[in-house]
Amino acid sequence: MCSCDSIANYIGIAPHLYESGTSIKRNDKTSKMANQQVKAIVTNGIQSAIQYDPQIQAYYTRKISEGKSHGVVYNNVKNKLISRVFPTIHRGTPYVKLNSYA
Repeated sequence: MCSCDSIANYIGIAPHLYESGTSIKRNDKTSKMANQQVKAIVTNGIQSAIQYDPQIQAYYTRKISEGKSHGVVYNNVKNKLISRVFPTIHRGTPYVKLNSYA
Protein backbone atom coordinates (compact mmCIF):
# COMPACT_ATOMS: atom_id res chain seq x y z
CA MET A 1 0.00 0.00 0.00
CA CYS A 2 1.35 3.42 -0.94
CA SER A 3 1.57 6.20 1.58
CA CYS A 4 0.16 9.68 1.18
CA ASP A 5 3.69 11.05 0.78
CA SER A 6 4.56 8.77 -2.12
CA ILE A 7 1.28 9.53 -3.88
CA ALA A 8 1.80 13.28 -3.36
CA ASN A 9 5.27 12.87 -4.85
CA TYR A 10 3.90 10.91 -7.83
CA ILE A 11 1.23 13.52 -8.51
CA GLY A 12 3.77 16.33 -8.17
CA ILE A 13 2.28 18.19 -5.23
CA ALA A 14 4.95 17.39 -2.63
CA PRO A 15 7.36 20.30 -2.14
CA HIS A 16 11.05 19.46 -2.49
CA LEU A 17 13.91 21.25 -0.79
CA TYR A 18 16.10 23.22 -3.16
CA GLU A 19 19.56 23.85 -1.75
CA SER A 20 23.17 23.26 -2.57
CA GLY A 21 25.40 23.03 0.44
CA THR A 22 25.28 26.06 2.68
CA SER A 23 25.34 28.87 0.13
CA ILE A 24 22.33 28.29 -2.12
CA LYS A 25 18.97 28.04 -0.39
CA ARG A 26 15.77 28.73 -2.26
CA ASN A 27 12.07 28.19 -1.70
CA ASP A 28 10.72 24.67 -1.87
CA LYS A 29 9.33 23.73 -5.27
CA THR A 30 7.15 20.98 -6.65
CA SER A 31 8.50 18.66 -9.31
CA LYS A 32 7.55 19.12 -12.96
CA MET A 33 8.16 15.40 -13.51
CA ALA A 34 4.68 14.37 -12.42
CA ASN A 35 1.67 12.57 -13.76
CA GLN A 36 -0.13 15.59 -15.21
CA GLN A 37 -3.41 13.77 -15.84
CA VAL A 38 -3.78 12.75 -12.21
CA LYS A 39 -2.66 16.20 -11.07
CA ALA A 40 -5.39 17.76 -13.24
CA ILE A 41 -8.02 15.44 -11.75
CA VAL A 42 -6.93 16.35 -8.22
CA THR A 43 -7.02 20.05 -9.17
CA ASN A 44 -10.61 19.68 -10.37
CA GLY A 45 -11.42 17.92 -7.11
CA ILE A 46 -10.03 20.70 -4.96
CA GLN A 47 -11.84 23.35 -6.95
CA SER A 48 -15.06 21.53 -6.11
CA ALA A 49 -13.98 21.07 -2.48
CA ILE A 50 -13.22 24.78 -2.11
CA GLN A 51 -16.67 25.55 -3.44
CA TYR A 52 -18.73 22.99 -1.47
CA ASP A 53 -16.78 21.77 1.60
CA PRO A 54 -17.05 24.29 4.49
CA GLN A 55 -13.82 23.11 6.18
CA ILE A 56 -11.73 23.40 3.02
CA GLN A 57 -13.42 26.69 2.10
CA ALA A 58 -12.62 28.17 5.54
CA TYR A 59 -8.99 26.99 5.26
CA TYR A 60 -8.67 28.44 1.75
CA THR A 61 -10.08 31.84 2.65
CA ARG A 62 -7.98 32.02 5.85
CA LYS A 63 -4.74 31.31 3.98
CA ILE A 64 -5.56 33.76 1.18
CA SER A 65 -6.34 36.46 3.77
CA GLU A 66 -2.95 35.73 5.42
CA GLY A 67 -1.31 36.73 2.14
CA LYS A 68 -0.36 33.31 0.79
CA SER A 69 -0.32 33.00 -2.98
CA HIS A 70 -3.11 31.21 -4.80
CA GLY A 71 -0.81 28.42 -6.06
CA VAL A 72 0.64 27.66 -2.63
CA VAL A 73 -2.81 27.45 -1.07
CA TYR A 74 -4.05 25.23 -3.92
CA ASN A 75 -1.09 22.91 -3.36
CA ASN A 76 -1.82 22.78 0.39
CA VAL A 77 -5.46 21.95 -0.28
CA LYS A 78 -4.39 19.20 -2.70
CA ASN A 79 -2.25 17.68 0.06
CA LYS A 80 -5.17 17.94 2.50
CA LEU A 81 -7.44 16.18 0.04
CA ILE A 82 -4.91 13.37 -0.50
CA SER A 83 -4.44 13.01 3.26
CA ARG A 84 -8.22 12.65 3.63
CA VAL A 85 -8.70 10.15 0.82
CA PHE A 86 -5.99 7.60 1.53
CA PRO A 87 -6.76 6.83 5.20
CA THR A 88 -10.42 6.48 4.22
CA ILE A 89 -9.52 3.97 1.51
CA HIS A 90 -7.15 2.14 3.86
CA ARG A 91 -9.82 1.82 6.60
CA GLY A 92 -12.48 0.83 4.10
CA THR A 93 -15.06 3.07 5.75
CA PRO A 94 -16.85 6.21 4.58
CA TYR A 95 -15.35 9.62 5.32
CA VAL A 96 -16.46 11.03 8.68
CA LYS A 97 -16.57 14.80 9.02
CA LEU A 98 -15.23 15.97 12.39
CA ASN A 99 -16.48 19.41 13.37
CA SER A 100 -14.21 19.60 16.40
CA TYR A 101 -11.22 20.50 14.20
CA ALA A 102 -12.97 23.06 12.02
